[in-house]
This record gives sequence, structure tokens and C-alpha cells, in this order.
Amino acid sequence: MQKAMKINTKFKFFNSNNGFDNVTIALFAIFVLSLPFSESFISISSGLILLVQLALSFFRRNAFRAVKDPSLWLISSIFLIYVVGLLFTKDIQFGLYELKKAVFWLVLSFGVILSPKLSTRNFWFILTLFVFGVTVSTFFSFFKLIFHGALGIDNFRAVNFVSHIPFSFQISFSIFILFFSFFYENSVLKKLNPAIRIGWIIWLLFSLVVLKSMLGIAAFFASLILLSVFIIKQLGRNKYRNAFIFVMILFFCLPLFYVGWTISKFYDIKYTSVLTVDSKTKLGNDYQFDFNQKLKENGYYISWYVCEAELASAWDEKAKVKYNQLDTNGYLVSETLKRYLTSKGLKKDKEGVYSLTERDIQNIESGIANYIYDAPFYAIYPRIYETIWEVDRYILTGDANDQSFSQRIEYAKAALDIIKNNFWFGIGTGNFEIEFAKAFKERNSSLNEKFYGSAHNQYLSYLLKFGLIGFLYIMFVVFFVVYKKRLYRNPLFLIFFFYMLVANFGDSNWETHVGLPYFVFFTCLFAWHSPESISERGEQIR
Repeated sequence: MQKAMKINTKFKFFNSNNGFDNVTIALFAIFVLSLPFSESFISISSGLILLVQLALSFFRRNAFRAVKDPSLWLISSIFLIYVVGLLFTKDIQFGLYELKKAVFWLVLSFGVILSPKLSTRNFWFILTLFVFGVTVSTFFSFFKLIFHGALGIDNFRAVNFVSHIPFSFQISFSIFILFFSFFYENSVLKKLNPAIRIGWIIWLLFSLVVLKSMLGIAAFFASLILLSVFIIKQLGRNKYRNAFIFVMILFFCLPLFYVGWTISKFYDIKYTSVLTVDSKTKLGNDYQFDFNQKLKENGYYISWYVCEAELASAWDEKAKVKYNQLDTNGYLVSETLKRYLTSKGLKKDKEGVYSLTERDIQNIESGIANYIYDAPFYAIYPRIYETIWEVDRYILTGDANDQSFSQRIEYAKAALDIIKNNFWFGIGTGNFEIEFAKAFKERNSSLNEKFYGSAHNQYLSYLLKFGLIGFLYIMFVVFFVVYKKRLYRNPLFLIFFFYMLVANFGDSNWETHVGLPYFVFFTCLFAWHSPESISERGEQIR
């Protein structure tokens, strides 16, 4: 009898709302913990959410009521745009690859919406778990950064489990979730000591800087403007309102001044007149000058004060990797050496080489072309300098090869050419590699084929693939869902959404294996699972 009662109890629990909620929480938990760690688990957990919820829906009363919501069909219909575009593909294999990534529009929208509505506590639990997962991932990344040499990591971006750009979005959103925990009464994070949460935010801010995703940082600062407006409204006529406005203006201006100072320093040329130059080395050999070449490092021209004979012999005496060999990055040591000496204000002769320390020589052999790049991993100045150097080099030479920012300019130019020729309906799914290669050749781009890429701008990507009509449809769907589900009244979602809109100018985030599921999941989570306490502006803040 007791055994029968236990079985009956379990059966009732399985059919109860609590049982279904537990399954949903477990599935959502696996997904949000996958986001900062594994692309494979993102796919697996997305499929599990849909399959399990479809199966359980047959046991839940009114489970399919959600399918009557036009917002669901609209957001999932974006996948159909890719399917239609596949009819015009010239590369079926690549078209199917694009379709595979776009399927998150369908899988996650149905999976999340068919799930039983989360309680307020469980909604915040999922957000908290996401923040926890992102934070743990930053710890691993930090550890790998510190011991990158022992771990054989030669690129700071390789320390993350997923691509650094979408990971920077996750860090930023985690910061905003922690911040809003101070305002939402029902937030699970509210139970933590405020000092702990502030320290948590500081750590994530530090991690965002260490990650050095300029796109992520730029989008974060843009979102802070919106957040500042929210805070100012909350303060009302509070006596601290003016002080806050002053601090925020200062906060936004300081980075701009810093970048301006960096640019000014870069173009502060140390030698401006050919009449002031020394013509010979201390050993009596002639210097060579190319006054038409304006490439520079830290205000010094690379092509000035060059004595090849002294440079080659002196370097070969001191270094293991010889003058005409390749450094770790695959460039000639001779070119890296000239740039490095120039960055330190040294002349390219025997005296300059002998002024280098052992650390300098190791840097050059490792492919470090400027001494400022040999900086602590958290330093942001080298990353800003590198971007300025890339732009300057691109302007002077038109060469964008192996330069992230300059390559994006070339990609954008090629994308605009493709859009002009396919304005209304685009090129279809799976054709962008073929069309971009064609565009680069037609415009005589300096890019080597190994650096060919796509638009790196979500809006340009939609325009060239699906034309103006497809682009307008996708953007209408996204904004319609935000309007229809009244998400514009939810400050936390609004920050999340605005951040993504800004970030999409710098990359095709809704077409990446991490960026798209991240966006679709949280959009659907807020649209169909937000508690009433944060769905209406008048009730949300305590």
C-alpha cells in the first residue's frame, strides 16, 4: 500500500506545475551555463529545450495556447527568410551552414515560448545563474592569461571558451543584471550583501577591459548613456541628481579625452625637417632615408635613420632568430626589428641594436613590433594604439591585410558594392563568400585572399543577403515583438536590446553561433517569462 502511494505521489508530481517548472528550469540552466563555455552545448541545450517542451506539452493543459501568439510566428519566421534565400544559393554546402546557424530563430523561440511561464523567483534564478556562469568563465580566462606562456597560448583572445566578441556582450549584460538587482525587490541577487555585488560588478568591468573587445567596450559605453537616463529619472528631484549628472558627464568624457590624447601622441612627430637629420652613423656609415614613406611608430618615422649593413650584422650577433628569418608571427625579423627600434626612438644601426635589452630581443623574435605592446594584459592603451596604427597605415598605403579594423573598412566597401547590385532582394543564403570574393577583385582590393571576409555589420549583412525588402522585414519583426510584448517598458531588457543594436554595427552578431542564440533566448525569456513586477513601468522599481 505504501509503495503504491509513493508511485502515485511521483505521478502526481510529474503532472503538476512544479514538475514541469523543474524541467524548464533545468533546461534553461543548462543553456545559460553553456553560453560562456561551449558552442556545442549551446546547440545541444537549444535542441533539448525544444524537444522536451514539445513532448511535455502533450501532458500540460493549454500548453499550445502560446502558438496562437502572432509574435511567436513572426520571430520564428526569420528562419524562413534564410530558407527562401537558399533557393538562390550557388553554394549549397555553405548555404546549409548558414541555415544551421539561423535555425536558432526557430528552435529557441518555440522552445522558450512553449515552456511553462517561470515564476518571479525562477526568472531571477535563471538570470543569476547566467551571471554566475559568465563570472566563472572570466576566472578561467584570467587564469589562462596569467599562465599563457606555460599553457602555450600566444593570442590573448584564445583564453576564452567562446569568441571574445559575444563573450564581451555576456559580461556587459551580467554587469547590468547585477546593477538592476539593487532596484528590483524580487531579484535573487538582492539577498547578497551590496558590497559583494559592487565588488562583483568591479570584477566584471575589469574582465571586460582585459578582454579588449573594442566593440564590446564601445557598445557598453553607449548603453551606459541609456542607463544614465533611467537613473536620472529614478532620482527625480533628488538632491544627488545634479551630482550624478556631473559624474556621468565626466565618466563619458574621460575615455574620449583619453582616446584623443592617444591620437595626438601618435601624431606628435619627433623629427619634422630633413635639414636636422644626421647623415652618418657613429661608425661612419651612411644612413638611408625614404622621405616619401610616412609610416610611423610613437611619432618616429620607420624609414628614417636606416643602415641595413650595421643593422643586419649587429642583430645576427645578438639574436637567435636571424635578420632575414621569420619571427613567431610569420613576418621578417628585419621589418619587426625596424619598427621596434623606431618605437623606442632608436636609430636603425649597430648602436640601436646594442641598446636593446634581452627582453627587447625576445619580444622582436616573438613578433612584437612595438615596445608598448609588451604591457600588462589588462592595459588598454596598446589596443587603442594598435587601432590608430592600423587606420594610419591603411590611409597611407591602402593595405588592410592582417589588420582587424582596416579589414572591416574593406569589408564594408565591398558589402556596399554588393548591395548596390542586388538592392531589392539581395544575393540569397550561402552566396556571400562568392560575392565578396568577386567584389574584392572588381574593386582591386589590396586584401590577400586569406583575409577575405564578410560585412562584419549585421545590418549590411541582411541588406546584401536579403535586399531592402528582407532587411526591413527582419527589423520589423524584431521591433514588433519588442512593441507587442511591451518590452520597451522593461529597463533591463531595453539596455540588453539597445546594446545589441549598437554592437550590430561592428559585427554580424545575429549570424554567429553564440551571438544569435544568446539574443533569441533572452529576448524570448523577457517577452514570455518576465514577471509582472518588471513588465510594467509603474510597478517595477522599489
